[in-house]
Amino acid sequence: MAAGVASMPFFASLWAKESRYELAIVVADSVSRVACLGLLGAWAMVALGRLMTTWIGNCIARVLGTHLPAHSRWTELSFLVAGLGLWSAVAVWVLRKAGSALPV
Repeated sequence: MAAGVASMPFFASLWAKESRYELAIVVADSVSRVACLGLLGAWAMVALGRLMTTWIGNCIARVLGTHLPAHSRWTELSFLVAGLGLWSAVAVWVLRKAGSALPV
């Protein structure tokens, strides 16, 4: 979204000059670059997900003073349940704070 807002004056100047073809090319290039960066970011999150959960699991295990196998299904399930609970609580709080008409 920031890329679109930042380039808006440039797009407006092309529109005012009636350079429709050049505007179409510039917009298409901008959209493809933003889409590629989004896909690259998603790829990095998927690639690093397992490493990060292992690292976080080891940190939590050291704080608790226990040994949790970092690659166990129980560790991964506990992260999933804790994450879903946290995000659900945040979503309910935001909906109530915003006065949403959605049932909470």
